[in-house]
Amino acid sequence: MAGATAVSQGILFLTSPFLTRLYDPKAVGLAGSLFSLVLIASVTTGLRLDQASVGARTDADAYQLAALSLLASPLTATISTLVLVLTLSDRQAGGPGILPIMAWMWLMLVLYQGYSTFRFLGLRGERFGAIGLTTIMQQSGRALFPLAAAPILPGAAGLLLSEVGGIAVGASQLARNQWQRVWVEGRQLTRSAVAALIRGYRDFPTVGVPSSLLNAAAQGLALPLIATTFGAGPAGQFALAARVVSAPATLVGRSVSDAFYARIALLARERPAEVRPSSSRCALLFLSPPSVWLC
Repeated sequence: MAGATAVSQGILFLTSPFLTRLYDPKAVGLAGSLFSLVLIASVTTGLRLDQASVGARTDADAYQLAALSLLASPLTATISTLVLVLTLSDRQAGGPGILPIMAWMWLMLVLYQGYSTFRFLGLRGERFGAIGLTTIMQQSGRALFPLAAAPILPGAAGLLLSEVGGIAVGASQLARNQWQRVWVEGRQLTRSAVAALIRGYRDFPTVGVPSSLLNAAAQGLALPLIATTFGAGPAGQFALAARVVSAPATLVGRSVSDAFYARIALLARERPAEVRPSSSRCALLFLSPPSVWLC
């Protein structure tokens, strides 16, 4: 997974200079502000039930949680989009021109949720190779689509369409071998089954959503605030710089955390006594000098 992330980040690095010549900083700033708002709102889209599927007690629970998160996403995405559109002015949302393109938000939230749901199911099955391949395909789409879209849709619309295309490629690739099981289990969901799932995994929507929302807000609010204070142009320059600077953390952090979460969830289901020793070994490894050198 780390290798796939490195390849995908390399593709983004190589195409970044072309983006600066095809899109002006204002377009990058407007699109980046919307991406940041989507990042924050996406935490609530599936109520973190997709994340619960990794550690679900049974496979049936995992696929029903996935189906429930997908079913909830259109409604929660609509609520998030309406709240932002009705409460934010152009200036508060990241600068003049962002509100007309916020119609993209609903589509991006639903697609992000689809990608996230099937990705977590892949982690449950420890299908790291498939996830790595999907990461390369998705990031390649995100890197190459803007270059192709620039002559047709210059400005923020081209960047937004490219992001939607990249997400769609990733979600469809991950769903290819899993959507039928999700569909079958989703059809078994009754009112009592939904209530039982929510009671059994209530920590994820009640605790996971607020904590993840705070974390996402801390990461995502910087760009809209810069656009509000200094304008969309400086925000675009900041977005491009952040894209490069955050790459090493993305390479090491997300790959390791995903693999760790999948393995600990598997141990918790099948060999609970090994959870604490395995966690301790991983903590010691991350604190050792070689892990610092890797970072």
